[in-house]
Amino acid sequence: MENKNNSEKLSAFVEGKGFYITLAVCLCIIGVSGYVLFFTPDAQPVYEVEMPTYSDKSQAAGANIPDVSVDIADEEPTIAPKEEREVSSSVKVSEKSTQAATEAEPEIYIPPVIGKVSRSFSMGELVYDKTMGDYRTHNGVDIECEAGAQVSCFGDGVIEKVYNDELYGNCVVISHNDGIVSVYKGLDRGITLTEGREIKAGDVIGACGNTNIMESEQESHIHFEVMKDGEYVDPLAMIK
Repeated sequence: MENKNNSEKLSAFVEGKGFYITLAVCLCIIGVSGYVLFFTPDAQPVYEVEMPTYSDKSQAAGANIPDVSVDIADEEPTIAPKEEREVSSSVKVSEKSTQAATEAEPEIYIPPVIGKVSRSFSMGELVYDKTMGDYRTHNGVDIECEAGAQVSCFGDGVIEKVYNDELYGNCVVISHNDGIVSVYKGLDRGITLTEGREIKAGDVIGACGNTNIMESEQESHIHFEVMKDGEYVDPLAMIK
């Protein structure tokens, strides 16, 4: 009976104080939650940043960097260091030596004798041969001159061969630059040239001797041939 009275008293107390009890419990929960949030080390604050808006596009990011243009033509030339200028200025090449290095002097070719050309270079065509009485090519030129007239070297070169041919008489072969070879036929006897010797344009190589049997019906002359890289060419086209 007494217990019943106690229960009724407790119920009446709770009903009268129920609002305050509920409020106290809520405050405790809020306090505990705040403590946990504040003292928890892993909790990081979150910030919201509002990006600014620009009404003028020229004020956007990077718009304040001015455009820069460089005119190469207006730039001053770079001056080489002093050491480089001293080295380059120490080498002096004269205009004359530069011109001589870039422009090689042309070869000078002269006629072996002065006289009338009795037979020209046939350029591979068949021409009538008075001595042989037939048509054949004439690979050189025949220059008339008296017997004993001096025969000169056509150009600078080296004496390649001195020999006697049964048909063409005494002959001399001289090699020159650029694959050019000159041949002199019908020379007099007693040639004193030595093979392998250097010779200059205008040097005497012998005399007219009319020893060329193949052209014996013609006037006294020298038969003169020129070859370029093994091919016969017109000697008069090379003589200046």
